[in-house]
Amino acid sequence: MDTFLVGLVLGCVLTFGFVRIYDWVAIFIPWRRAMMSGARVSVFYILRMRMKGCPAPFLVDAYAALVHSGEKIDIQQVEACYLARKHEIREDDMGGFIEMVKDFIKHPRFNNESG
Repeated sequence: MDTFLVGLVLGCVLTFGFVRIYDWVAIFIPWRRAMMSGARVSVFYILRMRMKGCPAPFLVDAYAALVHSGEKIDIQQVEACYLARKHEIREDDMGGFIEMVKDFIKHPRFNNESG
């Protein structure tokens, strides 16, 4: 009986440890990808996106593509577009989403230069 209890506790501890490692990797990979592409994103912001249920790798990739294309945009604007049009977005169509974000930020409410 003691062996069973030790095995059960050890199994629970290992499972908890693997879940925490997975969470860390799921946050670290998009952050590293953003840093290497020159599109700065905070680790805490990626954590916040994950807690909201947003696909952080997809949004970080779109943000990096927009930064490389010369758009003056924040990751918050990319996330706002995703949240506003969540049901229209297919995650396998990055180009369509990038065009959607460009159209979204042209609206005066989201344009940084309109004051």
